[in-house]
Amino acid sequence: MTLQIKKISSTAWAGNGFGNEAASWAIVGTDIVVWKGVSRWTATKGGKTFARADTRSDLLEVVEAKI
Repeated sequence: MTLQIKKISSTAWAGNGFGNEAASWAIVGTDIVVWKGVSRWTATKGGKTFARADTRSDLLEVVEAKI
């Protein structure tokens, strides 16, 4: 099974001194949201952390194994 993702929010400027807020992605057909933190990619489900990985492709593999 190959997971598909869809961008749900774009990168946004957070103001002087705060830098940028990362874009958010949703895994199609689920309520799982994927986003990039400071150093790792995180998937959340229902507001709770579901999985983490160093790259987005690795994260999608972890999520695929869990669902």
